[in-house]
Formats: sequence, structure tokens, C-alpha cells
Amino acid sequence: MTAMLHKYKSVISWGLANKIASMGIGFFSVYLINQVFSKSVYGEMVFFQAIFFYILILVTLGFDKTIIYKVANFTQPRTVLLGGTLLDRFHSISIVALLLIECVFIIGWAIFSKSGFSNEWFWICLLSINALFSLSLTLYTSFFQANKCPEVALKISLTSTLVKALILFGLVIFRVESMMFFIVYLTLPTLISVGLLVTERIKFPTREISIPVVKSDYVYSCKLMLTKLVHQGVEKIDLLMIGFFLSTDQTAEYAVAAKLALLVRLGNELVSPLISPRLKYALSLNDKKGLIKEYCFNKYFSVSVASLIFSIYIIFGEKLLSTFGAYQESYPVLIVLSLSFINAIAFGPNGRLLMMAGHANISLYTTLGSLLLLVGSNYVLIPIYGAIGAAIGTSISLLFINIIIQYCVFIKTDERFNSIFYYLILVLVNISVFVVIVR
Repeated sequence: MTAMLHKYKSVISWGLANKIASMGIGFFSVYLINQVFSKSVYGEMVFFQAIFFYILILVTLGFDKTIIYKVANFTQPRTVLLGGTLLDRFHSISIVALLLIECVFIIGWAIFSKSGFSNEWFWICLLSINALFSLSLTLYTSFFQANKCPEVALKISLTSTLVKALILFGLVIFRVESMMFFIVYLTLPTLISVGLLVTERIKFPTREISIPVVKSDYVYSCKLMLTKLVHQGVEKIDLLMIGFFLSTDQTAEYAVAAKLALLVRLGNELVSPLISPRLKYALSLNDKKGLIKEYCFNKYFSVSVASLIFSIYIIFGEKLLSTFGAYQESYPVLIVLSLSFINAIAFGPNGRLLMMAGHANISLYTTLGSLLLLVGSNYVLIPIYGAIGAAIGTSISLLFINIIIQYCVFIKTDERFNSIFYYLILVLVNISVFVVIVR
């Protein structure tokens, strides 16, 4: 594992710096928005952000993963970029799709929505514009990852985070209680990131190669998009359903707990910029030894970091929640969600492995089943148990999908990446935590 850490050193270092900065700014923004505005304003913001998060996945059409899938097979000097024409083609298609879907959403919301949100049209207009910048950012980031230059995107992401920091400090100094703050905070950093990525692309020497895109590639891209859509749905639909069933304050409480819980995936996110292209490269060479090394490093590194963060939450979770305001009652939600994400990480990068091996349909069908299970459980549990019901539904659905996908990986690769003893430890940890929560 030491050798693999050295191999990933640059990406992990820049990723860690970016995550520390983005996490700090992210939680600082939660604190400020609750202090300067209100819990309900924060609840509205995260609700509409979740909606546009889905829209962005939909209009990306899986092209971000397809760029990696098509380009990562080639070897080239790190100073040469490949696949520029492919990027431009996918970018144009996605922009048209975005404009069409946003028009449909806006018309649908105007006709059918009977919500009690105070600033709904402000959020819809703002996030519609920001989605255009975010789309470009997503595709360009994948382009640099596919060319094995993830440090470029990470450095620019860090710059964007620093811009957010300056905007937040401006809010602290001037205390401007105006919704104009959100226009600057949400759009300016994304716009700057896109500009810097385009500049980096222009600076790099490029070499155009023939990367044919046929009908089957577009079909595969759509499968990847649907897989990501339903996979992210497993993580986001609970927030949307709480927004529909409960109040904006309860939406805010769940969002803060979920934001903290997502930190357990820090280790996984630090190595994620390289794991997909490296898995694909090992598969293309039929290098089983290399594939197992990459898979196991991702799993054990991610689980180690997740366990450390989860231990902190068990001890100091209520105090951490209270720093943002009156959020202490979200502690059970924090613990259940954190454990859910640890379970998902502990199974390993199975979804990515199946996608890079050309089995996106398996990930799609299993994740779709999990999403349907989550929607059904949330529909029953949220009205009865509130936010904790949504957390339990998320836990059940994530466990379901990972068990199924793990079995599919074994069938397709004939490799046992995890032992029975490993699963036994995972079961005991889950039982222990739930016993503590019930007591």
C-alpha cells in the first residue's frame, strides 16, 4: 500500500488540499447562511440545488465518463492532450440538451407546482444559469482526467474554492443581507474555473487522433448517464422527498447532517480522479494483478479514512452539528447516513469497475432497483419517522445495491476481492452502531 500511496502522491496531495479548502468553505457557508439569512433560506437553497444536480447529470448524457472510457486507452506524454474534438462534440450536444430540459422544467414548475417556497423563482433562474457553467466544468474535468492530468483540474478547483472564500469573507465584513450574495457565490467561482480550464487546454500541446464514435457509444453514454442519475438519486432523493413531505427547516437539518456524513467518503474522493482511467487501462491490458492492486488500494485507503472520520462523529457529532445552529437533533441522522456511506465504500469501487469493463447496464439495473426501493421506503418512513426515516431508507437501499453489484463483479471477473471474514466484520460494525443508536 505504501508503494501505491507514492504512486498517487501528487493527486492525493492536491486532492487533499482541495478537499480541506472546499470542506472548510462549504461548512463556513452553511454557518454564515444560517446566521445572516435563516434556516429556511438554506433549506430552500439545498432543495433546488438537488433538483438542478439531477438536471446536470441528465444533460451531461454520460459523456463525462465516455470521454474517459474512449481516451484512457491511449498512452501519451503528459504534456500532450488527446480527444479535443470528442470533447467539443459532446459539449455541444450537452448544451442543447440543457436548454431543452430547463425549458421543460420551468414550464412544468409554473403549471404544476403548488409549493410554499418564498424564493422559488429566484433559485430556479439562478441555478438554470449556473448549470450551464457547471456542465462545461464537468466535461473539461473529465477531459483532463482522461489524459491522466487530474492535477490540472484539482488545482483549478482549489482556486475556485479560494474565490468562494473571498466572497464569504466579504459577507462577513459587509453583512449584506441580500439574495444578490447567492448570485455571486454560486456563479462566479464556477465561471472562473471554466475559464482557467479552457486556458489550460489552449496552453497544452494537442495531438488529434482518430477516436471513432458510433451509435453504440451514444447508447453506452446514455446507460452511464442513467446509471449515474439513479445512483445519485439514491443519495439525493431523500433530500427532495423531505422537502416535499416536511418543512424547509427540516430539509435544512437533514442537509447539514448529510453534508457532514458525506465527509466519510473523503478517502474515496481523493483517489477518484485516477481510479476510473487506471482500472480501464488495467482492463485493456488484461492485467489482473494490476487491476487487483488498484481495486484494493482504493478500497482499503477509503475505508481507513472513513473509519477515522466516523469515530470522530460518534464522539463529537452533536457538538459539530451545534456549530451551525440548532441542529443537535440531527445526530441520529448523521450517524445512520455516515454508516451507510461507509458500507458503500467498504464494498470497493465495484460500480466503476463494471462501467470501465463495459457492463454499464448491470450498474444501471441494480441501481434503479435500489432507487425504487429507496423511494418506496421513504414514502412509508418519512411521514412516520421524519428525517431519520429517510436516513434508514438510504441505508437499506445502499446496502442492497452494493450486495448485488459485488455479486455481479464476481460473476463477470471471477475474482473475489473481499473475503467472508471481511463481510463478517462489516456486519458486526453495523449491528454495534444500530444497538448504540437504539439505546
